[in-house]
Amino acid sequence: MAPDGLVVFGRPPGYRGSYKQWLEDDIAPQVVFEILSPSNTAEEMEDKLDFYERHGVEEYYFIDPYQHVVRGYVRRRDRLRSVEDILRFVSPRLGIRFQVEDGNLVVYGSDGRMFQTREEREIEIEDELQRTAEAFEQEREHSLEEGRRANAEATKAKSEMLRANAEAARADRERAARELLTAKLRELGVNVDDVLEDGRIPHRDKPGGS
Repeated sequence: MAPDGLVVFGRPPGYRGSYKQWLEDDIAPQVVFEILSPSNTAEEMEDKLDFYERHGVEEYYFIDPYQHVVRGYVRRRDRLRSVEDILRFVSPRLGIRFQVEDGNLVVYGSDGRMFQTREEREIEIEDELQRTAEAFEQEREHSLEEGRRANAEATKAKSEMLRANAEAARADRERAARELLTAKLRELGVNVDDVLEDGRIPHRDKPGGS
């Protein structure tokens, strides 16, 4: 048998052209899905049910996409027993549930979200990737802007430090010049305290002058 869909717990993931139970530690698929096609007969579907029952399948779901109905079977006491109200039933293994909405059969996952088609999921993934790329680009631009701002602040701080150093050097030169001038004036016998604010030395009459 090759189910249209199956779920197996306890086996490593990976592609298999068919599921060979005798090569899988004799672990049967716990959940099996069969989708009715025009070529399937009622006898064939009964045979599949018997086969899955004999080989240890825990849950079996038979879906008729033309009538929008689903029948469920759950193992109880070594038998696959029919689920009475499938639209109120939740899969013990998968947590999924079936609903009929607007005449269509839909499946909800354990997270409460409706199952998507492959195309819908691909579009959703593309949108997620686009949003992720945009968020990454925004974060990158923000980081670059922060880097530029930090560099500008560092350049400004460096300029201010250089200006402060230049002012300190100029003050040191002026102080050294004043000290040198003071020493020269003292050598000339000039009282530094008598030097006017504009740097002129006040005139004094020489002793004995008329």
